[in-house]
Amino acid sequence: MKPTELRIGNIVKYNEEEYTIMCITHCATIENKMGWVNLPFTELKGVKLTEENIIKIGFYKNNTENNKTYSLKVSGNYTMNIYFNRFGIAKFNLNTFFAIEVKYIHQLQNIISALTEDI
Repeated sequence: MKPTELRIGNIVKYNEEEYTIMCITHCATIENKMGWVNLPFTELKGVKLTEENIIKIGFYKNNTENNKTYSLKVSGNYTMNIYFNRFGIAKFNLNTFFAIEVKYIHQLQNIISALTEDI
């Protein structure tokens, strides 16, 4: 993983377990049972975007025909939507303006951060 892909608070995978990025310098710092650990960026992997983990970051399931659609209110009147197609691929859109494929939870977290001006 590249350091430019990460922000503090991103969820990443290391040794098949999920961790939150606590600090970013010349390496990434995560917190595990032993305390804070510094890791090279190359040892971190993205966490695959799933229906379960988008709920963990605040999305709610829509009551529509397509039960694989989830939404999150962001700045002003904007709503982010994530839907999973029949192949399990997540697509993101903002008030239905456009749709892009999102593979990992840290990518979605970065989009939310940019839209909410949480920089």
